[in-house]
Amino acid sequence: MKLDFCCVCGDKEDLHQHHIVPVVLSGVKRTSDTSDNTITVCAYHHDIIHGVIKNRSTDHSTMIKKGIENAKQKGIKVGRPSKLKSNLMTKIYHMRLEEYSIRDISKTCGIGIGTTYKAIELLEKRQNGDDVNISEAYENNVQKPDEPATFLDLY
Repeated sequence: MKLDFCCVCGDKEDLHQHHIVPVVLSGVKRTSDTSDNTITVCAYHHDIIHGVIKNRSTDHSTMIKKGIENAKQKGIKVGRPSKLKSNLMTKIYHMRLEEYSIRDISKTCGIGIGTTYKAIELLEKRQNGDDVNISEAYENNVQKPDEPATFLDLY
């Protein structure tokens, strides 16, 4: 129930709506009317509810895993999206041919060292003739580019 005060202490500042049955377990979207499943609490009491009470329904680790599982079942790609696009792969390829260091490539392209290594790994596997479908690897590891994957034509 949405109130204009904390139902624990009566405070009227920094109010939150706490879901009695966690959203991930109830199957109800946050945007739908959930007034029967919420209570109004202040930030302090909301922190206490989530930080102190440990039972099956408020086990955050389990709820996060359940939420990720639900998202995957709906076909939603989870995880941080990659910055690698086809034009960036082309730039990495040419910089590597010119013997730039990993650090310089990362800095110039504005990507992390791990991302640079991943791009180079994909490019080198293809170049070495390893049995790797770079299109599939690209699809599984990076966002779909806005344009055709021109780096595939480099080999």
